[in-house]
Amino acid sequence: MNYRFVVLGVLLVAIGALVFTYPGILSSSSPTYDHTVLIRIEPGNYSYVQTTLDPQQTLQATISSSPESVDFFLMNSGNFSAWTSRGNPPSEVYPQSRFDAQNYSFAVTGTGAPDEYFLVFTSRSLNMSTNVLVRLVINQAVPEATVIPLILVILGVALALIGATRRKKVVEVTAQTEESQEGGFLGLFGGTGAEDSSAKCRYCGANLEDDSAFCPSCKMSQR
Repeated sequence: MNYRFVVLGVLLVAIGALVFTYPGILSSSSPTYDHTVLIRIEPGNYSYVQTTLDPQQTLQATISSSPESVDFFLMNSGNFSAWTSRGNPPSEVYPQSRFDAQNYSFAVTGTGAPDEYFLVFTSRSLNMSTNVLVRLVINQAVPEATVIPLILVILGVALALIGATRRKKVVEVTAQTEESQEGGFLGLFGGTGAEDSSAKCRYCGANLEDDSAFCPSCKMSQR
């Protein structure tokens, strides 16, 4: 096992997971929309602020009312249409909605197709008007915040796997190389690399001198 590859792979996976969990570490995006509006609500009435939110966009809103608090409801276009047609208190709203809100902040992220979002404020007072100051900030999500962590995780897993298997392959190759060296070059062709290349007598097998016509041992002719 190559521990350096494994440690580097685990480190990349950890960094990728950290950046995916906290995308602000990678980069920060400037607001694409920043608007403040002051609305006046008559006693027993309601008013709203409308904005469009695309997928992967995040709306951050800050609400401040005076002299009294208001009931706040966050709706999409379908919720708002159903509510205005029935004239009843809204039954389907986002969880960011809040009763008796006076100084309140929340965030919501768009999903699916682009949609209209309605910030609806209803007066809690029956004898005086209520002023509501609303600041809306829309931030665009950074695509790299999800792509780069994924690349880091994939690269880290690949390095860890290479590190875990690399030592075994090196040992196998080394063993094969040593066997080849022990067998010699002729061993690849069936030889042992240690054969005596001198001439021998065809009858008794004794060693012969170069160009010898007779065996010095058995005296037999070699012609």
